[in-house]
Amino acid sequence: MALSSEDLMTRSSIRTYLHDLKNSLNLVKNCVELSSDLTQELRQQINDLSQDPSHKSRVDGEIYENLSDLQENSEIVQRHSNRILTLIQRLELEL
Repeated sequence: MALSSEDLMTRSSIRTYLHDLKNSLNLVKNCVELSSDLTQELRQQINDLSQDPSHKSRVDGEIYENLSDLQENSEIVQRHSNRILTLIQRLELEL
């Protein structure tokens, strides 16, 4: 049984959406893992600061840098989460 050209186009579209979904989900997963690592670093830096206040300026700078990285990761996750939802909506229309 041969597939019609419409069926082939639909399958091709679905494969494309699935590929895009996989890429976006991998990016979200990586950002979440990085954010978890940054959170652990922040905890350690705060602990170090409480143990030895003489390193305050260095630790403060590292904390703010990590907080900026966490904010950037959050924005990436938000953007790609929206992209994933859009792809899923498009895929639903194909079915």
